[in-house]
Amino acid sequence: MARRLYADIGNSRVKLADCSGSAPQIISVWPSDDAPQLPQDEVELVVVSVVPAALERLKQAAQQRASMVPLRCLGAEIPCPLRLDYATPQSLGMDRVAAAFAAWQLSPGGALVLSAGTALTLDWVDAHGVFRGGLIAPGRSALARGLATAAPLLPLPTEAASFPARTSAECVALGLDVAFSGVVSAALQRARAACGSELPLWICGGDAAAAARVLSTNQASGPMRIDEHLVLRGLARCDEP
Repeated sequence: MARRLYADIGNSRVKLADCSGSAPQIISVWPSDDAPQLPQDEVELVVVSVVPAALERLKQAAQQRASMVPLRCLGAEIPCPLRLDYATPQSLGMDRVAAAFAAWQLSPGGALVLSAGTALTLDWVDAHGVFRGGLIAPGRSALARGLATAAPLLPLPTEAASFPARTSAECVALGLDVAFSGVVSAALQRARAACGSELPLWICGGDAAAAARVLSTNQASGPMRIDEHLVLRGLARCDEP
C-alpha cells in the first residue's frame, strides 16, 4: 500500500512530509526551482502549491516513476475547506487557506494566521469558518533581495548589530531587522484593530521564530502559538474523510 505524503510548494522551497502522526515529520526539503526529491518507495502525494512550474515538475517526476504516483492538489482535486469572503478567489494562494483551516480547527472561535516566509501574510478566519482575507507584505528574505537589487553596491548583511552599527554590512543587517520588525508589528496592529485583541495568533513559516521574537515584547500582541508547519497540518486535515 502506498504511503501518503504531503507537499507544501512555496515560493522558495518545497517541504515533503509524513503527516500520519500527531505532527508533520519532514522527509525532504528542496528549492522550489530544483528537481523534486521523491522517496524510492511507492507514495501517494497530496499537494498545496503557489508555484505552478514547481508543481508541474513534481507532476512530471511522479509520472516518470515505474508505478505512477497519484497526485492530488488542494483547490483542484481536493476542494477548498473554508467558505471564502474574498473578492478574487482565483488569485488566493491555497497555502493561506490550508494554514487558516488548521488554525480554525485548533481555535474554533476564530484566529489570525501570520505566515512568515518569502511573503509575509496575515489572514483572518472567523468563528464560522469563513476566510475573511488579510494582507500580503514582503518577508525577511524578500526585503533583503529587494534592497540588494535596488542598491547592488551595498555589502551583504552580517549578523545584526545594535544601533549604531559601525560597518556597512552591519548597518544593512540592522536595517533589515528593523524593516522586518516594523512590517510584523504594523501588520498585527492593523489586524488587532479590525478583529479584536482576543483572537489567538498562529505563526508559521520559515521565519516564524523571528516573527514571534518581534511580537513577544509587545503586550498588545495577544495570545500566540507557533507552528512552523501549519500549512502541512492544514493540508492533511483537508484530506481527512
